[in-house]
Amino acid sequence: MAYRAGAELVDMEFDTFMMSPEQLKMLFGGNPDEDEILSATGGAHYSCGGIRVDVNRRSTVPGLYAAGEVAGGTFGSVRPRWGTGRRAAEAAGEVLPPDEAQVRTEEEKLEGILRREGTPPRHLIRKLRRTMWEKVGPIRREETLREALEEVRELKGKFEEVGARNLRELGEAVELGFMLDVAEVIATAALERRESRSAHWRLDYLRPDNDRWLKNLVISLGPDGGPRVQAVPVRITRISSPGPCRIGTRWTWGYVSPEEGTL
Repeated sequence: MAYRAGAELVDMEFDTFMMSPEQLKMLFGGNPDEDEILSATGGAHYSCGGIRVDVNRRSTVPGLYAAGEVAGGTFGSVRPRWGTGRRAAEAAGEVLPPDEAQVRTEEEKLEGILRREGTPPRHLIRKLRRTMWEKVGPIRREETLREALEEVRELKGKFEEVGARNLRELGEAVELGFMLDVAEVIATAALERRESRSAHWRLDYLRPDNDRWLKNLVISLGPDGGPRVQAVPVRITRISSPGPCRIGTRWTWGYVSPEEGTL
């Protein structure tokens, strides 16, 4: 939703996966049996990326704040992003009135899906999940990432054929639209980062490359309706104000760029 509204995203190529010890051993062993890894039980766990925000959790869209799991960049390419809701709540004093024309446009989109006798959304969801697991999952390389992007964009083209017979399918259709956007963003970022780092593992680039890729990939919605990528140098600075942040009953340090105010 934030991406469609014009907000910048960050670190979307970093995804964690739930895998067995045997799968991990094969993956990192240097000569993995790809069919064995992908056919075994496993799946996506969490995205380490999210909405790019400043130290007060403000996104690049006026009035839009993000905290917790939807925010990206607080800890770089790892997952923890808790303990930020209070900062967002304190800063989010501005309340913007709804755009009535935009609301009506969205209503018309939903009504159109309900009236359309088209493809059930679950069919495309099934294909999308298979593409993302097999080609943008724990095993990544340039060839399969490019194939995944083509397949995701093909599915986006078929989204206009999706119809819903009831409210449950309408919910699935709405979710499918967002899934397609996120899938395209993740595949684009994974293709762009030509190294292995943290939760992003490329079989064609097996090691981190600090000389070229100590950068954040910032993604926004481009004028063509697809992702626009910008590589921004990482500036790691210990937070200076107000100090450590609370996570539950414990305290930790966050990292921000005080010059730009972005995490």
